[in-house]
Amino acid sequence: MKKGMSPLIASVLLIAVTVGVAAILINWMTSYTKGQTSKISSQSTTECTYKNIDFTDTPGHNITNGNITLYLENSGSSAVNSTQQYVKIGDSVYPCNASINLAVGEPAVITLTASNCTGLPSSGTLSEVKIVYASPCQSFYSKWTSS
Repeated sequence: MKKGMSPLIASVLLIAVTVGVAAILINWMTSYTKGQTSKISSQSTTECTYKNIDFTDTPGHNITNGNITLYLENSGSSAVNSTQQYVKIGDSVYPCNASINLAVGEPAVITLTASNCTGLPSSGTLSEVKIVYASPCQSFYSKWTSS
C-alpha cells in the first residue's frame, strides 16, 4: 500500500500556496500602479514647463467701454490653451473666461470684455493680468504686472 498526503493537509497546502501567490501579485500591482502614476504625473509637469505666453505689448484698458486688449504670443515649445484669466484693476480682481488657444510661435490679440469677465468696470487702472493654463497645467500661468 502506498502512502500519500492526507486530503486535509493537501487542501491546507493548496490554500497556503494560493494566498502566497495572491500576496505577491498584490504587492507587485501596488508597486506597478504607484510607478505608473508617478510617471504620468511627471510627464504632465514636464509638458507644462514647455508652455509659455509672452505679453508682447502692454495690455490696453479702454476706459470708454471697459474692454481689455491683450497682445500675446506663445513663446513656448508646446501649444497653450486657457479658459481662465484674472484681471486686477486697482485693488479688485475680476475673473474672466475667454477662450485662448495658441499654437507654438502664434501671436494673438485677445479682447476681454464685460461679457467674459465678471464685474469688469469701465474705468480704473489696470495693474495685473494673469492667464492660467488649461488642464492638466492649472498650476502654471503667465502674468503681466504694471511697472
